[in-house]
This record gives sequence, C-alpha cells and structure tokens, in this order.
Amino acid sequence: MKKRITIIAATVALLTLTAASSAAAGSVFGISGSGVLVRHDDGYIITGGVRDVTSNAAGAIHGTLVEETTGFNTCPDFEFQCLTMTGEPNGIPTTCNLLGGEVTLNFQGTQYDAQPSTTPDFRIGSSLCKNPDDPSAYQLNLFLWSTSHVPPGDFPDIFELSIATVQQISPIVFKWSS
Repeated sequence: MKKRITIIAATVALLTLTAASSAAAGSVFGISGSGVLVRHDDGYIITGGVRDVTSNAAGAIHGTLVEETTGFNTCPDFEFQCLTMTGEPNGIPTTCNLLGGEVTLNFQGTQYDAQPSTTPDFRIGSSLCKNPDDPSAYQLNLFLWSTSHVPPGDFPDIFELSIATVQQISPIVFKWSS
C-alpha cells in the first residue's frame, strides 16, 4: 500500500511539474478578426475585434503600429530574403514596411500587452505590404509577443495575425480583415 501511495504521489508531482513548465513556456495563438488602421505620425493606430482561431474566444485589439522601415521596399523574410534557393519568389511580397510598436489584446477580460516582432523562428517580421497589382490593397502580418502572463525570463505568448487583407478607404483610414 505504501508503494502505491508513493507511485501516485510521484505521478501527481510529475504531472504538476509538466503542466507548470508547459504553461511557463509561452503559447502561440492564431487570431483572426477585422477592424481599422488609422494613419498616425510614423505608423498606424490599430483597433478591431479578434478571435482566437482555436478556442473561438472573442476579443479586441488596440494599439500603435510603428513603421520601422518606410517606402514599401523591404522584404520581411529575413532568412531567404524573399527568394527560394532557385532565385524564384517564394510568395512573400518585397513591397513591405516592417512594423513595431505596442498593442493590447483583450480576450474576455484577460489583457495581453504585446509588441509586434517576428515569427517564433525569427524568420519573418511583422509587416504591412503593398499589393503590386492594386495600389489601394495591402497585406497585414502581425506577430505579437506578450510577456503579460508568463514568468520573467520565460518564452512569451505569441499571437499571430497572418495575411489580413487591408483596403485603403481614405487617405488615412484602412480597413483590415482576416
């Protein structure tokens, strides 16, 4: 009987440690949504509604996106420089501006303070890219890193809003959706 209690206690301890280390390691969340970008100083104010694509939890996004590059002449793919090994385009536009800034996500009362950065593998940067075939159409890619709910020093939570379509509706207002 004493041996069985020891095994049960060891199993519970192992499960507790595994759950704690998984939670502390940060998570990657895919999000979708829609909203507006308003041109402001050296970037955009972003607002809108978002949804976690896995849990379908509704939320909101608000913040400032700062253009780290300008002129829509930057490639956001840092590893392959927008080219495959054969020199053919890999589908990532080269007409982009890289984005930084500060964004707040709020999911059902839980607030995440996040910064636009790169994909978890540090390959592709957050960006706003022009569609070369339509001067009023853009593509928004955000990879938002948040340390709001992880212990200091651990890997942050990452929220990915990829390939959102952006349409310019006035000189300073853009509508986005994914």
